[in-house]
Amino acid sequence: MGIIKKIISWGGFETRPYISARAKSLVRNRLLLLILIYLFILGCSKDDGIRFCEGVDNDGTGVSCGKKFTTGDITGVINLKKPFEAEDLVLEIIRSEKNSKITDKTIKLKVERDKKKTNATLPFYNSGNYKVELFKEDDLLAEGSIEIIDTL
Repeated sequence: MGIIKKIISWGGFETRPYISARAKSLVRNRLLLLILIYLFILGCSKDDGIRFCEGVDNDGTGVSCGKKFTTGDITGVINLKKPFEAEDLVLEIIRSEKNSKITDKTIKLKVERDKKKTNATLPFYNSGNYKVELFKEDDLLAEGSIEIIDTL
């Protein structure tokens, strides 16, 4: 408690208690505003609904999921908050190289309109950092990042 009193006395708040209450109010209001802005941005952002796994179980849940794998086929498990509302979706596999991004592969998916979950086999035969994006026409629905390492 002694440290708090010293900090308060450095600011001269002991002699002017109304400043302390006002300062607390300003800090509290600014913190509340920052939290609201963060929640707004979080709510408006795209779904991070692509996970990378070694496979799926009978329920379609990913098995041995992660962000770093060796070269080969990886299962992309797509789980959105809202239904797809489309029958055709497009997955783009984008490889990052130095200052450029190269679309490595485009995969067309057939899905059911009322479903929120599906999976796809994604080929990763070159090491590097990749981003996988899911599109419904021109709308980005979800994305995920993965690092592929070579075993040799």
